[in-house]
Amino acid sequence: MKFAIFLLSFIGVVSASSGLIELEDVKTMHAEWMSKHSRKYSSVEEEGHRFDIFAKNLQKILEHNVNFSMGKTSFTMAMNAHGDLSFEEWKASKLSFTPSTHSKKHFGGVHFAPMIRGIEADDTVDWRAKGAVTPVKVCQ
Repeated sequence: MKFAIFLLSFIGVVSASSGLIELEDVKTMHAEWMSKHSRKYSSVEEEGHRFDIFAKNLQKILEHNVNFSMGKTSFTMAMNAHGDLSFEEWKASKLSFTPSTHSKKHFGGVHFAPMIRGIEADDTVDWRAKGAVTPVKVCQ
């Protein structure tokens, strides 16, 4: 809740100061976000890199929400658990298929029915003759 109050209070700061947010405030928000999402980084360099991404994402969110308050967009944005990921990192983790994250039982082709032995299939089928295709309907 405290994090949400911070976000709402900074919408006014962003609009009043042309998008500038105090660094200390962003650091506080990042620390609260890390605590909320149980984030711990392996090095100071990684933490700095993730903080930079978090700050850029936060700036984008706040600018968008200012546009919402002025009626320029139809939805608001908020920080979520992916706040320290760049779009490219998020896209690679969420919008791509990696076999290691999915069961081969479902994605390896074994879910198709096995071919039935001894039944010959025609090379072509006239579905009109089988009644599967209806005549064209004319609208009047």
